[in-house]
Amino acid sequence: MKVSRRDLDGAAARGIISREQAGELWRVFGERTPHAPKFDLPHVAYYFGALVVISAMTWFVTLAWEDFGGGD
Repeated sequence: MKVSRRDLDGAAARGIISREQAGELWRVFGERTPHAPKFDLPHVAYYFGALVVISAMTWFVTLAWEDFGGGD
C-alpha cells in the first residue's frame, strides 16, 4: 500500500490524527525510504546503452570468429 501526503492530510482533516502528527509521519516515512527503487528515463537509457554494448560485442566477436575460420 502506498501512502501519500494527501492521505495523511485527509486523515488529519477527518480528525483521526492531528496536523502535527501528519507532518511528523510524512517526515518519518521520507527518512525510511529515501532511495526507493524507481523506473524512470535515466534507468531505461542506462539499460538500453548496456544492450547496445552487448549487441556490438556479440557482432564483433562473430566477425572475428569468421575471420579465424571458426565453424568450418
